[in-house]
Amino acid sequence: MMTDAIWKEKLMRDGVVHIPRALAPGDVEKLATLSLQSIDDYSDSDDLIRTEDGVPIKLLYPLSKYCDFISVLGRKKIREIVDSLWLKKDSVLTWEDVLIKIPSKGPAVDVHQDVGLTADAGRAYSLGISLSDDGENPVFFLPGSHRFGPLTATAIGAIRKECIGRFRPIIARPGDVVVHDVHVIHYSEPNFSNNPRITWYLEFRSMQSLLKEGLWTSDWIYRRRAVWVYARAISGENMEKDESDTVKEHLVRLRSEKSAFRIPHVNETVRYDETSPYNHFVIWTDDWKTSRPAPDRTHHIKMEDGHALYPARYDEVLPFHAPGLAPVRLGGESFHILPNGNSAYIDRYDRTFGFYENLATVSESGNWFHIHPDGRKAYKETYAWCGNFQGGRCAVRELDGGYLHVTPE
Repeated sequence: MMTDAIWKEKLMRDGVVHIPRALAPGDVEKLATLSLQSIDDYSDSDDLIRTEDGVPIKLLYPLSKYCDFISVLGRKKIREIVDSLWLKKDSVLTWEDVLIKIPSKGPAVDVHQDVGLTADAGRAYSLGISLSDDGENPVFFLPGSHRFGPLTATAIGAIRKECIGRFRPIIARPGDVVVHDVHVIHYSEPNFSNNPRITWYLEFRSMQSLLKEGLWTSDWIYRRRAVWVYARAISGENMEKDESDTVKEHLVRLRSEKSAFRIPHVNETVRYDETSPYNHFVIWTDDWKTSRPAPDRTHHIKMEDGHALYPARYDEVLPFHAPGLAPVRLGGESFHILPNGNSAYIDRYDRTFGFYENLATVSESGNWFHIHPDGRKAYKETYAWCGNFQGGRCAVRELDGGYLHVTPE
């Protein structure tokens, strides 16, 4: 097996490194069985992600589903790999899921970076732990592409066209770990084989970096840190005495509540913005530019032929505005949708209006304010009424009845 110095040098140079035989065969077999079993166990759960055709592709939050994932997480070799990337006292598990490509139907994953957040420049590494033999359906990486930093979907498309012949497959066997920088560009082809491809993905970041960046709340960071400390503890490492009081409090919950392991990747501050040009997994056309609400106002149709823009139906829709979002109402709640009919964010409001200069007016419990395309508030204040932005200014009415103009800040 490669020494830490050798594989770290390769990781820094290429952005990806293959570390063989990190997990024992017994652990691999157990987790592979549970991963396939999850398709039935969680068939009705939103945590089992499917394609539009209903093909299962991913299980979110496996640590909250099966205890065996927690115990294997703390295995010695996994700890050693993470401790080589981050200091032992500074590593945080920020994402975990299991990619499942079922036999004959596993879809392709197009060329992308594992960025998700808008222009995410933070250092992060993903451990792809193979729970199957990937020889028939490997992942292809573009060595050295992590040095480009975060790229938009448009830039990724250009690189795909120019550099597709330079991508290199990594053939991982059961129990191998492929570590890659989240900025390295990679893809996989459809799984046409008779065997599943199962990969357990774990993303780690630096706690100090997370706290400094400010995108995540400190409580979310400490909760995620506690999961990693807990996994190490049940493997025999006593790290708790050196942890913060907040981490210790979360450890108490983890010992008593299995549900505490389900820490959402998306919440009030951590958003994987579907409107962001850095999100490579949202593909929609400019059809919204030539669309209008249908006569019954339950959906949008194309002006040229009257065909529906998407299959979903709502209680009411308003026209699309740049950057390609439309206000809708459903079941007494209002929000914005993408041109594919999906919600643009997780928040819900009493009323929503169109975007002007990349900000939209919304109201919630009598309070009016503006939001960004990903649903985040544009500022901390609220008003009794808000208009739309024009020329970098917007009219608002204060709670005492007075009017003034505000800037986007």
